Amino acid sequence: MDAFLQQFQHLQIQLEDITSATDNFNDDNCIGRGGFGKVYKGELSHSKGRSMVAIKDRGHGQGIPEFLKEITSLSHYSHENLISLLGFCYQGDKMILVYDYASR
Repeated sequence: MDAFLQQFQHLQIQLEDITSATDNFNDDNCIGRGGFGKVYKGELSHSKGRSMVAIKDRGHGQGIPEFLKEITSLSHYSHENLISLLGFCYQGDKMILVYDYASR
């Protein structure tokens, strides 16, 4: 796991930054729910600068293999029809993915 995380170190975002951006995962900032869990909107600094982001907080239903596969897959692809993966957080029991925010 450490070797995997090392190769994506440039995408790692601290949990305290994500917690601050979502106002401690406040439901007022929740913009949806999916198979991965709740999705929150917030403003956050990441490897490409600072912008509005969508933050997927792992719920129940997907585990570590799915989380790692999503990081691996989306970090290698860039296309105008794909939402960009901007970063992730894997601290303690938290597995969080951070995407470029796209309204609607």
